[in-house]
Amino acid sequence: MKITTNNHWYDFKYGTDLTTSQLRDIMDCMNWPREYAMSYYGYITCYGMVFSLDEFMRLEREDIPWDGIYNLTFDSGVIVQISPDGEQYKAGFITG
Repeated sequence: MKITTNNHWYDFKYGTDLTTSQLRDIMDCMNWPREYAMSYYGYITCYGMVFSLDEFMRLEREDIPWDGIYNLTFDSGVIVQISPDGEQYKAGFITG
């Protein structure tokens, strides 16, 4: 298993911080009304993609000290770690 990350902490984003195209993609994917998508706090941007924190599945494995994963393929995905205060995230790419 290989994890690639830059180990930087980033602030979560509001819907108002996203571009119109990014917001439209989230609304289509999550089937959310525009008002909810605009006010939602918990967007993650990484690797040229935008994710809602709701899209991540919780990880509870001791060998991977990360909080959630979004599977991209059978053996790869985006992983996320939430800061102790819940205000920031760290993202990484996992393979294997």
